[in-house]
Amino acid sequence: MKVPCRHNSKALLAFSKAGVTALLLSGVLTTGCGSESVEKEIKPEERESLEIPLEVSHTLKTEQLEINSDHVLLRDRSYTEDEIEPPEHEPRDSTLVAFYNQARTKHPEEARKGLKEEIEKNPENARAYCYLGKVYRLEEDFDKALSAFDRAIELAPHDSFAYCLRAETNFALERYDKAIADCNKTLAMNNTYTNALAIRGESYLFTSRFESAVEDLGKCAGLKPDNASLQVDLGDAYLGMENYEKAIETYGIAVKKDPENGLYYARRARAYKLWGKTKESDKDRSRAIEHGYKYDTDG
Repeated sequence: MKVPCRHNSKALLAFSKAGVTALLLSGVLTTGCGSESVEKEIKPEERESLEIPLEVSHTLKTEQLEINSDHVLLRDRSYTEDEIEPPEHEPRDSTLVAFYNQARTKHPEEARKGLKEEIEKNPENARAYCYLGKVYRLEEDFDKALSAFDRAIELAPHDSFAYCLRAETNFALERYDKAIADCNKTLAMNNTYTNALAIRGESYLFTSRFESAVEDLGKCAGLKPDNASLQVDLGDAYLGMENYEKAIETYGIAVKKDPENGLYYARRARAYKLWGKTKESDKDRSRAIEHGYKYDTDG
């Protein structure tokens, strides 16, 4: 299965009172990404139908996670910088974990072989299917990963870990409603499962359901107070609601947790700019550059 392009319209969150339904780049509508991108010149008579403010004419760099348009935030990052793990209160099977770690250290063939042998010993070992699916997920073989997770759920329909793994894979494939559905099942079994809260929160964020995103990401951030990236995601949700003051406050928490990350200053700079606070925006923009964040020349 080919992975959908991360830069498609579903990954563009519009933050404009006028309503942004397409991306306008200096009079050119760009669709697709990379070598598959297509540029179409937008005629003056077509602009109104696109519902795009005429003043939006900035360059958006798609190779990085950047915010270079006044009204559009491009996101190109999976929710998870953390490994999907079983709930904290559940024991780990050290044998299965060891096989999975082989895959993480560039030995997926050995990992698959070992996990399949475990399944042969016990065909009803749902967790073995979970870890086999995780190996396929590492290799971006999404069909086989989903099949393994489906089998795990068949064998253990009350295993929140299996649902969470399937949710993450559907999220990666931009099947956000399916991801949300699996997270709902996961959280019904364990309402403090942070991986599931983060996946569902990001799924809401990518589908512009900002209030729901704030609820999930806020709860997750409370459970993982040291995670700066969760604060950024939460700030993005507030930005989507046009609650600039709260977005700035939340980005500020991320900055305090990781003051060397230029991206966090860039996020806050954009929120300040949208709020009309140019001086503060320029200051954060300078800080972002000082900490290695690269803007486009037009950004």
